[in-house]
Amino acid sequence: MIKTLPARHILLTAAIILATVSITLLWHFQLVIDDDYLLLPYLHDWHEHPFSLHGLFPLKVLGGHWLLFALLIQIPIAALSHWNTLYAVLAALVILGMAWMYMLRILRRTGGQIASDAFFVAALPLCTFIMWSLDQSGNFFWGWQVAPYLAVLSITATVFYLTQPVLTCTAFTAAITFSVLGIYSYSMSFALLPVAFLLIILHQDTPAHRKCIYAALWASYSAIIIWHYHHAGSDTLQSIAMEPPFFYINFVAHFLSAAIVRFADDLTWPLLMIITVLAGMGIRKSWRNWSMFLRLNLPYLAFMAFACGAGLMTGLGRSAFGLGQAGVSRYITFSNFFWIGIFCIILTAFFQHTKNAKVICAILLCCVALKCANSAQVTRKNINNTRYFETVAPLLVHAYPALPPEIAYNRITLWPNDKLRQDLKLMHDDGLNLFH
Repeated sequence: MIKTLPARHILLTAAIILATVSITLLWHFQLVIDDDYLLLPYLHDWHEHPFSLHGLFPLKVLGGHWLLFALLIQIPIAALSHWNTLYAVLAALVILGMAWMYMLRILRRTGGQIASDAFFVAALPLCTFIMWSLDQSGNFFWGWQVAPYLAVLSITATVFYLTQPVLTCTAFTAAITFSVLGIYSYSMSFALLPVAFLLIILHQDTPAHRKCIYAALWASYSAIIIWHYHHAGSDTLQSIAMEPPFFYINFVAHFLSAAIVRFADDLTWPLLMIITVLAGMGIRKSWRNWSMFLRLNLPYLAFMAFACGAGLMTGLGRSAFGLGQAGVSRYITFSNFFWIGIFCIILTAFFQHTKNAKVICAILLCCVALKCANSAQVTRKNINNTRYFETVAPLLVHAYPALPPEIAYNRITLWPNDKLRQDLKLMHDDGLNLFH
């Protein structure tokens, strides 16, 4: 098992993270926009009754999400900083860093199982590049998006604990705890429930009777969570508009490929077919020792299954808005898991069987290059948004309480102008964000 990474790989991994953090801190949205305004009632309540969080209860579903743990982080941060969005952005980056640490532990464990220094050396920079990629800058730059990164932490931690070499009671309890963190923060985490159930069933080194107990407990927990969501006032299930099956297949394909070729829809199916064939070749090499294959790759199969489930959930919830919703850059945070999973499966296979290694490296490098182009396109768009918000903020302050006619308000919020006037009044009276 590798003890330490070579210096150049440490520097590469650190440079990837540092680049993302630096660009995010430099260009994050300083003006509160769109869903940010959902925080205002809580902040006004805090202003009237300092350190009060009673407005969070009973739990309410906002936009299809519970957001409980995200709000428990965001409300105090916003209230104590007069709604300086920088601190929420920093919180999201710290949470992603915690998720990345769990990913590192999964990769290190796999490297130890196949006794390959090369796997860990190759996989860590690659997975770091994907997890910290700037094509999700729509989430990085926006202080509201703490919840998605709580879900990312939930996913990586839950998979880590449920794929431990020995599935102990402690590991199972930790998995449930992190699952609760994700589900009560962001609804995409519901896709983890069936995946985690399968992880328990497929665990190779846990006695059958113990697996049955854990599986029954997880199924019961899942049923309770779903019941609670349904009875918490969510109308998500009622709002689903069913489409033909191929629409959802196509939606999931575009959802997954957006993490690599969001800028080129025509490449969706060719890319997925090439990478699937490549992974299939790797799986075929391990087919005769299926038990060992699962020991090595269960975490990565879980990541892929989660991403597919997240894509299907998004398709069901957003089908009314058309296929274009699959390419929304904020969802790349979750479609990234598919690529982490499939690349790691390919690496585990071909570091055990080095035949065709040059071909594999060439294809992976092409994917990295495409993702760089993806990141450049999305980041450029969001930097332009930041510049626009920087122009708009002083206009709003100077014209208050009027709304300057030269502003494109649909770029700031989807709420009607009357609602925006009310929100700006609350912000002005409480000295928040642009009025501080």
